[in-house]
This record gives sequence, C-alpha cells and structure tokens, in this order.
Amino acid sequence: MAARPRRGKQEPVGTGTAMRKHTFEVHSLRKGRWKIEATCDKREAAFDLARELVESPDKESVCVVEETYDRDNVKIVDRTILERAGRPLERPTAAQTTARAGVGGPRNLDQFIRSILILVLAVGGIALIILAMLYFLIGLTINL
Repeated sequence: MAARPRRGKQEPVGTGTAMRKHTFEVHSLRKGRWKIEATCDKREAAFDLARELVESPDKESVCVVEETYDRDNVKIVDRTILERAGRPLERPTAAQTTARAGVGGPRNLDQFIRSILILVLAVGGIALIILAMLYFLIGLTINL
C-alpha cells in the first residue's frame, strides 16, 4: 500500500489553551494514488464519509487526517486518526467478462437484427415524411 503523503509536523496535539482550528481531511487510495476526497469541520462527518468510501469497490484504502492549525505558534500539525483498507478488488472471471462483452450466442444476433430493423424503419419513416412534404409543397406551387 502506498504511503499517505505527509504535510506539516507529525506530533500529537496537546490540550493547551491556544487558539486552534481543527479540520478533518478524508483521503482515499485508488490505483496507488492518494486523493483528498473532502475536508470537513466535524469529526463525525469525516468518519461517515470514510465509512462510505471504504465500501466503494474501487478504493484500496481510506484514512481521516485531523489537521490542527495553532494560531498562537503559527504551525500546522496533522495526524492520522482513522485508516482502513477498502474492499479487495475482485477480478472478473472469464465467463463474466464474456457475458459483459456480449460475445456469441443467438440472443445477441436477435438484438442486432432488431436494432438494424428499427434503424431502417426510423430512417425510412423520416424519408417518407420528407417526400410527402415535398409533394405537398410542389403541388401547392403548381396550382397557384
């Protein structure tokens, strides 16, 4: 699993009386790359989103990073407060791949014939309407 990119100092956040602003970033790992999915002001909102993302089949891992901005000391401290691995990627079997691709079978031939028939009827119908309009317009101009 790829290491999550780190920013700022990695140290525990104290409980002093300094003016601090907390934000929670939800990161996800997909195809070996970390992406910030969202930034939340509330811890529970970030955890809820992380739980949703863990269930996503394309996420390899999800983590929540608490970022604390200490206004008095003008520094940012971040720490990972939740990290979970996502669902393992399921590789489709040969039968599933073939079924999805629509290879072979009389059903696909029937669908193809229906599609061609609908296309021919639609184009023929449009052509018939155009011919009828032309006939009507030519008939009007000749009678005047």
